[in-house]
Amino acid sequence: YCGLIGRRKGTHYYPALLIPNDYRVQGCSHPDLRTETGLTKPSMLLGLLPRYTLGIPQCLTPDIMHLAQLLSDLLLSLWRGTIDYTPPDHPSTWEWAIFRDVDLWHTHGQAVADAAQHLPGSFDWKPRNPAQKINTGYKTWEFQMYIFGLGPALLYNIIPRPYWLNYCQLVRGFRLICQHSISMQDLQAAHACFIQWELDFEMLYYQRRAERLQFIRPCVHQVTHLATETLQKGPPICYSQWTMERTIGNLGQEIRQPSNPYVNLSREGVRRCQVNALKAMVPNLEDPKPALPQT
Repeated sequence: YCGLIGRRKGTHYYPALLIPNDYRVQGCSHPDLRTETGLTKPSMLLGLLPRYTLGIPQCLTPDIMHLAQLLSDLLLSLWRGTIDYTPPDHPSTWEWAIFRDVDLWHTHGQAVADAAQHLPGSFDWKPRNPAQKINTGYKTWEFQMYIFGLGPALLYNIIPRPYWLNYCQLVRGFRLICQHSISMQDLQAAHACFIQWELDFEMLYYQRRAERLQFIRPCVHQVTHLATETLQKGPPICYSQWTMERTIGNLGQEIRQPSNPYVNLSREGVRRCQVNALKAMVPNLEDPKPALPQT
């Protein structure tokens, strides 16, 4: 529901704020801009009864779980020089693509694995060595702990300083917005970080070059909406997909009828709701949970 007008390259549109140099594409050659939210086309959700919803676009929420993974994938593909490119542009000319050096990439990956051993057990899944595991089921939580947790320290003096500072702006904003309770001061700080990060990201990586428009993926602009969404709906962490993904996984583990899995899954879901309702009404039915580990 963002009203940002994209800039076309081939058959795709990219949410770039800055117009490329020597760019003449009909409908996309508007000047540099800042935008406010707005509907771009009718949504199927408009068919919902208004008295049962918050309305459009208020009932639509961002998902910072998958946003963290999308941003991580974008940054790593840039730093590794694996993102799609258009000649005459080439990763060998990118000063930020430091992990094209295979030895440096493997050294950094081992540093991530070594640092992860110092995380408390309550942090759940620890990030594995990305140089070895990034293409074999690297989990969203691993990406978040790696890029938005360990990354700023492990990448200090490795990524060129302008790119590291830009990256740290994103990390600071993301850490602030992931709080379960956010003060107005923190919310304003997060918003300022995201706005400045988006503009600096375009200037540092995309550099107004039409052949690099694919660097400006939708996730680059999406972060600028997180603060306003928080004002309307509360902290994004409270309605992210973490809880739903865990529930789907737990219910899937309880399937005992492979011949008719969906009916079985439906029954397990109903049973889970009944048990949760009983525990809510009679808390003593549930055994006390052990304290979180300290190391």
